[in-house]
Amino acid sequence: MYRRIFYYNSWESVKDLQCYCGRLYFNHICFKRKLTFLRALCDLDNLVVRMCFSMFKRSQEFCDLCSDFNCIIDVFSVVELKMCVLVHLVR
Repeated sequence: MYRRIFYYNSWESVKDLQCYCGRLYFNHICFKRKLTFLRALCDLDNLVVRMCFSMFKRSQEFCDLCSDFNCIIDVFSVVELKMCVLVHLVR
């Protein structure tokens, strides 16, 4: 659809255009939701949830997620985490 509207050839990538339009791929939407959910867990006062989160922080999945998107979930704001996903999309 983007190729037709903006006259892109078949060998030209429309990934940057999709990013500028704010459109994300399904897997990037999932990662964005996961990062914002984990960020929200950091702010909860529930001791049980915080302990579960601290255990998850030690997992390989958490380390991979942080390294793939070059983010620190405990420190970054939700807006900064969303920007990390957008930057990852452009790469």
